[in-house]
Amino acid sequence: ASRAVEDALFQKEVDHLAQLEDFDPLARRLQERDLFYAAHGQGFWGNRAEQKVSWQSLVSLARAATLLREQVGAEKKWKTPRDAVAWFTAVGWEIDRQGEVLFRDDAGLPAGLHGVRARLRRAYLRHLDRCNAAFSEMLHHHGVDALGLSFAGEVLAKARPPKDPMAVLVLDACRYDLGARLAEMLDKGEPARRAEVLPARAPLPSITALGMPFALADEADALSVGITKEAPARWRVTASDGAQDLTAAEPRREWLRRRFKLKPAATTDVKSVLDSSPPGPKDSGRLLFVFGDEFDAQGHEGELKFTGADDHIERYVRVVRRLRDAGYSTVAVVTDHGFVHWDPEKDEVDDPPTGEVLWRSRRAVVGRELKHPTAVAVPVKGSDLECLVPRSVNAFRTYGGIGFF
Repeated sequence: ASRAVEDALFQKEVDHLAQLEDFDPLARRLQERDLFYAAHGQGFWGNRAEQKVSWQSLVSLARAATLLREQVGAEKKWKTPRDAVAWFTAVGWEIDRQGEVLFRDDAGLPAGLHGVRARLRRAYLRHLDRCNAAFSEMLHHHGVDALGLSFAGEVLAKARPPKDPMAVLVLDACRYDLGARLAEMLDKGEPARRAEVLPARAPLPSITALGMPFALADEADALSVGITKEAPARWRVTASDGAQDLTAAEPRREWLRRRFKLKPAATTDVKSVLDSSPPGPKDSGRLLFVFGDEFDAQGHEGELKFTGADDHIERYVRVVRRLRDAGYSTVAVVTDHGFVHWDPEKDEVDDPPTGEVLWRSRRAVVGRELKHPTAVAVPVKGSDLECLVPRSVNAFRTYGGIGFF
C-alpha cells in the first residue's frame, strides 16, 4: 500500500541488475524474476496510479531476455536450410519482435535500466549475427533452392478462391514477424482462428524492383529478369504475357488489371481505403489490390527502428476489416521482401566482388563470373545472372547509407 516501499523495491531490483555485466547472469535474473515484475506491474502502483512505478519496463526487458536466453545456440541444431526455416517460422521470428522492442525509443525508461537495455541489445545483435552466419554457411553448401519455399506470388495463387471475391494487401518490406503480429491482431476477439501465416521466398537481390513482380506473379518461371546497359543500370522484369516493365509501380498495376481482366478501380492504396469506402467486388471485378509502402519508406528514413511498427500494423488491421466489410470474404497480405537493421563495424564491411559487375548495392552485387572469398553465390531467378551476397549481416563497401537493409 506504500508508494515509498514500492519505489524502494523497484530501485533495489534496478541496482541489482545494473551490477550484472554478463548476459547469462543478467538474463537468468530477469527470467527468474519475471512473475515478480508482472505481479507488481498489475498492482496499483504499477498499473493504476497516476504516476506509475516502471515495473512494466522490467516486464518488457525480462520477456526479451528470456527468449534470447532460451534460444542461445539454436542454430547449432540446424542441418539444412529447411531446419532454419522451420525454427524461424516457429519461434525465431519472436526474437525479431523483441529486438524491435529493445531498440524502440522509450522516453519513460528509468535511467538505471539504460545499461541493462544496452546489454540486451548487444545480446540480440550477437544472436542475429550467429544465426545469419550459420544460415549463410548452409546456403553456401546446399543452395537457395534447398529452402523448399515457393515465391510469394505462387503462394498467393494457391490462396485465391475460385469464385468468391478476394482482396490482396500488398505491403513493401513486411518482415515475417510483422506479418505474424498482424495475424495475431486480426484473430483477437474472433471465435476461431481466421488468419494464417505462410512463409515464402523472396528473389535475390532482395529489392522492391524484383520482389514485387515475384510477389504477384502466379508462376515465377513466367518472369524474365534483366539489367539495362544504360547508366545507371536498371532492373527490368517482364512477364511471358506482356512487354510491360514490372519493376515500375504503374505498369505493374496495369499488368494486374489486364492479367485478371479487372476494372480500373481494382488497384488502390492503403490511404484511399482508410479515407473512403474501398471499391466493392462489383466495382473491382471481384479481385482488388491495395498497396502500402510504410514499412519500407520509414525504414529508409530511419524512423522505423525507433518508433516501432505498432501504429502501422493497427492501420493495416483496419484496412483488412474494411475490405472484409466491403464484401471480400478472403483477404491476403503479401510482401516483396523483409529487412534488417544493422550498423556494421569496420571488420563487417567487405570489399566488393570482382568480375563483370553489372549492379551493386550494400547487400548484393550482380553480374557474371563474379569472384569473392566469402560471399554466398546464388542465381538470379529468370536470368543468366549471378548474385553474390555477403555472409551473415555483413555489407559490401559501396554506395548508400548503412543501417537499413
